Amino acid sequence: MKKILFVLVALFPLLTNAQEVSTPPEKYDGKVYKESKLDTKPEFPGGIAAFYKCVNTNFRIPEIEGGGNFVIPVSFIIEIDGSMSNFEILKDPGFQMGKEAIRVLSKVEKKWSSGIKKNKAVRSLYTFSITINIKA
Repeated sequence: MKKILFVLVALFPLLTNAQEVSTPPEKYDGKVYKESKLDTKPEFPGGIAAFYKCVNTNFRIPEIEGGGNFVIPVSFIIEIDGSMSNFEILKDPGFQMGKEAIRVLSKVEKKWSSGIKKNKAVRSLYTFSITINIKA
């Protein structure tokens, strides 16, 4: 029993030092900046064309009798770590396309480079439109 107690007592200073050495992550103000207010805009790896390709490749187009052209305006926040959050469909054309847009965007694994304001990574608002052309 004394050996086990000695080992625990010997490890205790190492465990407490490890907690003291780690520093809490830097706190951010939580503001969300419009793209026009940033010094450096967020960028998707490979550029915007790569982002559109990613969305287009994964979007499941519904079968609609008669076809048509549909626009799905979407906004989301690019977080400081480059992930996307707070997806919002600004105008849903129906046929479950808004829901599908959110599904596709939430599955994007690649992270953006974050927006920069005064040499600091910040949360930024990004808005774009998905255009769907369905032939009859």
